[in-house]
This record gives sequence, structure tokens and C-alpha cells, in this order.
Amino acid sequence: MKQLSREDFRFTLINSTGGIVQEAFICLLIGFSHERMPLFLDIVRSNCHAFRRYIPAQGVVSVENPAMPMMEAQMGGATVFMMNVERFEQI
Repeated sequence: MKQLSREDFRFTLINSTGGIVQEAFICLLIGFSHERMPLFLDIVRSNCHAFRRYIPAQGVVSVENPAMPMMEAQMGGATVFMMNVERFEQI
């Protein structure tokens, strides 16, 4: 987010928690001209790296059963959805 701000990308931040591991997720809503897409994607690729983590196979750690089977999961990274909009105004 710091690098996006430095490059004059403005965004709205939405925090949420969910999924199997109840991890915090960050969603950024960003509007910009399609000419800036290569710069935006370069920033995302250089800052949003996927990593692997072991998580409980059942999705919840239990105090009664701390020896739950674990599975490796890919976490992090980024998903980018692109949409054309007819009009965009930043107020």
C-alpha cells in the first residue's frame, strides 16, 4: 500500500476475515486509467508474494487435541480483478 501511494494510486481499504484458517484479508478498491496498468501490476508482483504455511486439516485448532493432522496450504499473494468502467470520478 505504501508503494501504491508513492506512485499516486488512490485506494479504498476493506478488511475482512474468513476462509478456512480465519486469516485477515485485505481488499483494495482502486480506480485508474488503463495506461497505468503495467505499473500497477509491477507493484503488485513485487510486493505480494505467495508463501506456504501448515494449517490444521480440520481448519480449527483444538486445545483438547493439539496433535491435529496438518496440511500445507498456499497463502498470501494477490488476486486482481479488472473491470472497464464507463465513468470514474475521484472526489
